[in-house]
Amino acid sequence: MNIRTIDERIRRFFRSIRQPFRMMIGRTSTGVGIKKVSGEALAGEAVRDAELIQQYGYHSVPPEGTMGVAVALGGATSHAVIVATQHATVGIDLKTGEVALVHQDGHFIHLKNGRIIEAECDEYVIRCKTWRVEASSGATMDTPVFNVTKQAQIDGLVTGKGGLSLSNEKGGGGSAVASIAGTMRVTEDVIAGGVSQIGHQHKDSLGGVTGNPIR
Repeated sequence: MNIRTIDERIRRFFRSIRQPFRMMIGRTSTGVGIKKVSGEALAGEAVRDAELIQQYGYHSVPPEGTMGVAVALGGATSHAVIVATQHATVGIDLKTGEVALVHQDGHFIHLKNGRIIEAECDEYVIRCKTWRVEASSGATMDTPVFNVTKQAQIDGLVTGKGGLSLSNEKGGGGSAVASIAGTMRVTEDVIAGGVSQIGHQHKDSLGGVTGNPIR
């Protein structure tokens, strides 16, 4: 047997083994565990229940129309696994070196150059026992309303520019709206029960009326 015959047999053998191929995903299973993908290879053959192999800790369910790269284990299409996926319409504009996690609805988490993380969505929910933020320079919340459903404890100085309004509608009958332990300094008037603290008068012991409090 000459070398040319051997080469031809080797080439024939490799042609008989299915090489990695592209496919169009039509359906992906949901739920926990390894996802199963069905669709059509670019050569037109059907791919059914191919396992979608994803990186540890990362799970996705590619929508219909997603391009996939399949590897036929043992050379058989029936034993194909999907090792990569990409959808042409799902993504955001990235610069070199940047990373993003993008949903088909358009919300995303963007790891930008310059140590910046940007997230965009309609509703952002965190469920945890303890939430801690360490911002060494400062923190800003630009929102029309900031709600706290239970207690708020602030260990540092509280300052504000828009005023302060308190009510006791959820505190129960008789309990104080505010309790202050220490001295309170007010630069202008205090109105208590409709009575000005710097503009009120008293009846004196002779039946007359006193002047305003001395300031």
